[in-house]
Amino acid sequence: MDENITEIDLSELYDDIYYVLSQEGITKAHTIEHASIPLRVILGLVYSLIILSCGVGNLLLLIVMGRYKKARTTTNLLIANLALSDFVVAVLCIPFDLDYYIINERAWNYGPHMCRLVNYVKMVSLYVSTDALLVIGVDRYMMILHPNRQRMGRKSAILVSVGVWVFSMLIAIPSAKFSKIQPYSNETQFFCGVVWDVKVETASKWYFGSMLVFQFVLPVLIMAFCYLAVVWQVFHREPPGVVTEAHRATLQRSKKKTLRLVAMLVMFVLCWAPYYICTAIRDFHDILDNNPMNTNIFYAVEATAMGNSAINTCVYVAFNENVIQYANKFLQECLASRKNNESTIVTFRSRQATDQTHMTEFHISNTI
Repeated sequence: MDENITEIDLSELYDDIYYVLSQEGITKAHTIEHASIPLRVILGLVYSLIILSCGVGNLLLLIVMGRYKKARTTTNLLIANLALSDFVVAVLCIPFDLDYYIINERAWNYGPHMCRLVNYVKMVSLYVSTDALLVIGVDRYMMILHPNRQRMGRKSAILVSVGVWVFSMLIAIPSAKFSKIQPYSNETQFFCGVVWDVKVETASKWYFGSMLVFQFVLPVLIMAFCYLAVVWQVFHREPPGVVTEAHRATLQRSKKKTLRLVAMLVMFVLCWAPYYICTAIRDFHDILDNNPMNTNIFYAVEATAMGNSAINTCVYVAFNENVIQYANKFLQECLASRKNNESTIVTFRSRQATDQTHMTEFHISNTI
């Protein structure tokens, strides 16, 4: 290997460009490969929908959680981690993706610091989502299959949530450390991605391999085991003793909640499995290097992965009767408050006009 070569591209989990190493030791990217116009239009609509749904839906859920103490159940507190991570991605990362991938066709215009921040936040959000889903699955398993054991309380849920965020921030540090902007061969446009030093090539492969195993494969297997056991318990076993209407209602709520959580797990796997598979192939094999569909494949894979945020929002906001009730209550309070404010303003203006009329009459009478 040329001794002047200082860096190689192992490609971060969200970017698919492959680098050419110049003789001067400076890493430059190939000429930009453009995705097809129909795909860019579709992805532009998808990204816009994700920004709108995740931004509004998750913000509403977080407001409800903060405003109403009764809404802060253990499960909802754990789900709030998903809502917060999806909200941050929707308002911070996806707008940059929309500009970078769709509008400017992989030309980065925001400098190295924003490149690091966006890549880092994406990875933190991914790991938070994975670990939060894992904690929710284990908590559900313990509650249904071991009801006599003390369940996680609100304080414990908050501590676990803090631990999930801290852990995710720590393991995502390499995404920030190695994120850089690199010039394309035309030297007028820049690519934003993760470039690893050639000295740590082996370490980088170990890192990506470890994330694949410990942040996808293993959590999915654990969650699958937990939910299979929960589904069997909830749907196939009859409760002991006399079953009252209250028991039936509780059982129905438990079934709905279980199905929502299972749906979140299934959609997580369907959305992120293509991404992890393509990433593993890209980082450990060159089969996609010369594939003319390479760019289109990674555009579609990335959009599918990002779409999981919108799906999560629908599952735990739009299809959650408890959250909808509190959201309606909050919106009604906002409307009522606005009407009261408008009424106060009208009353104040009416009194002001009346006072001015009295003053005018007083001056006229004095003149007469």
